[in-house]
Amino acid sequence: VVYGTSLTAGGQWTKQVAAVLKARFGDKAVLKNAASSGKDSNWGVENIEARVFPHKPDVLFIEFGMNDAIHERSTSLETAKSNLETMIARTLTEFPDCEIILMSMNPDLKHLILNRPKQSRPHLAQYYAMYSEMAAERGLQHIDLHAAWTAFLGEDVEKAAKHIPDGVHPNGLGCKTVVTPAILTAIGVEHRPDDIPIWPDPPKKKPRQNRQDSFKVES
Repeated sequence: VVYGTSLTAGGQWTKQVAAVLKARFGDKAVLKNAASSGKDSNWGVENIEARVFPHKPDVLFIEFGMNDAIHERSTSLETAKSNLETMIARTLTEFPDCEIILMSMNPDLKHLILNRPKQSRPHLAQYYAMYSEMAAERGLQHIDLHAAWTAFLGEDVEKAAKHIPDGVHPNGLGCKTVVTPAILTAIGVEHRPDDIPIWPDPPKKKPRQNRQDSFKVES
């Protein structure tokens, strides 16, 4: 079961991972998407019993850092950590054998790709670091997609715009190139690039863009 924000609810990586798992393991590996767009960990705590538990997860992926870090929402780092601890505790109480995997997602490059005046998630790296620290403290796996994106993008804004067109949501190509391979590798599923399918992205109204020549991804 995957649980988180729009990066999971609408991210093509979920379909790609599911397709690779089905090709390799048939019906023995089933992926259920319990995420919802626009939500943060406050919603995650409130809805985990209704959205996740009915699927009786053997493995649960959790990511809410991207939306917890939105400055206007005022979800403090302490609150985000408490919410994550609550979701982990409730899951393990109900399903003691469930493996929980925490994920740090992509950087927020909206202010760079779309030339916004300021970052809406100025402390995103701290929220992602909290996921890494929580995983280390509890002996859980942490999939660091933020690091994978940083290594892939370097300072190439054109590459970023090609793979994360709106600065926040990786498209099908971005998922196929960075997200899905990183997840499959992390969970020990052998694959080749051609094993990962890609579907057309839904059409979106193009925002006005004024791209800079280069950028440096937060680390």
